[in-house]
Amino acid sequence: MGDTRDENHLRTDSTGCLTIDTTFSPKVGNDGDGAHGSLPHLQQIIEKLLQDGDALAGVLKLAIIGQWTASADDTPFTEDKEDWNLVTVRSRSSSNSDGLGIEIERSIRMTNEELEWRTGVQYIETLIQKLANLLPFTWTTTLPFSASLWPALPQTLHHLILDISLPFRPDSPSSPDITHNSPFFAQEDLRPLCTFTELRSLSIHGMMESFQSTIWETVWRNRNLHTLDLRMALEPIVRASYQHGEWLRINEAWSVDMPGRPQCSALLKYLGNEGAGSLHHLHGHGEYLDILAIRKARIAASIHDQIESLPLVKLRLEGFVVDGCPFERGFERLREIEFGRGCIDAGFELPMGLSERVLVRVPGMGDKDGVGEAGEARKNRVVDGVRMDEREGCRESMM
Repeated sequence: MGDTRDENHLRTDSTGCLTIDTTFSPKVGNDGDGAHGSLPHLQQIIEKLLQDGDALAGVLKLAIIGQWTASADDTPFTEDKEDWNLVTVRSRSSSNSDGLGIEIERSIRMTNEELEWRTGVQYIETLIQKLANLLPFTWTTTLPFSASLWPALPQTLHHLILDISLPFRPDSPSSPDITHNSPFFAQEDLRPLCTFTELRSLSIHGMMESFQSTIWETVWRNRNLHTLDLRMALEPIVRASYQHGEWLRINEAWSVDMPGRPQCSALLKYLGNEGAGSLHHLHGHGEYLDILAIRKARIAASIHDQIESLPLVKLRLEGFVVDGCPFERGFERLREIEFGRGCIDAGFELPMGLSERVLVRVPGMGDKDGVGEAGEARKNRVVDGVRMDEREGCRESMM
């Protein structure tokens, strides 16, 4: 596994990490007969890999990265159903006791672009099924992640990075009588995450709505999950002030000790929406680090009374409104919290005993490894034996 195949689009390294870049390049993706876009490029890569069974046997880590270019990008969007593709798909209903739900078969209409998404995901699914020893899995390509990949992923995964953001289509159909498979990542699409019980780190990026019920249930179920990284696609929209003082944007000028900060002891009010993970509409709109969501998830995970503390050592947030309520109980193992882009201080406070042990990082805060803005490449950062270099697409296990 020490060789390198196509240095720009397909990389393997000595640690068993396979990185596939879906970015279209005419040199790689054009086979001379007019084919273009990421799909034929991905097909070529997957077919080559499947022919080399010995090489796949040594793959321990898989990263799918890069930009996705549709072959039909220059085809005008039309609301005429005749121009769409009728496709039979299998989806799952609301989850039942096993967390997977009941499989339902239905017919939907897909645009050419969506059909390419589906085909691309199927190629990757075929590859994943051949990787029996997979431990870390990264999906940061702009090819939309599909819930159909869950059954292919091994339940023994240790590290999972998912970008579930979806492309915005400004010319999407407006006619209400068109049955269309809208590109939307629904709550039920993330529910299979709760079936994984050996995770050590979890990163979910590009969330358009709250998935805290599923995420916190997953955290409770994974007793070795030391790192949680949650990034919203949009920043919260909040009222300019609150009755006890201004809420503050957490940026390079913010600090826990700065004067004028809203104090948790002064607010003493739950700001959420009955555990939904969102800010109550009286205070604005956006994601809220929700103590009720955490408590409800503990019950859903059937956690025994003797287990009171979350396993988290590091928590990273982007696009969250944060107060002190969640940290009063359950975060005793926490040692680092990092606020990224778009976080808002609504009374953030750590309780006595925890405040002395937790390092609080903010955007623009450097460290001894020369890291600049929080959330940029964290080369040489090591947390509980896991080295992270997002620019290379893989988590490198140091254990």
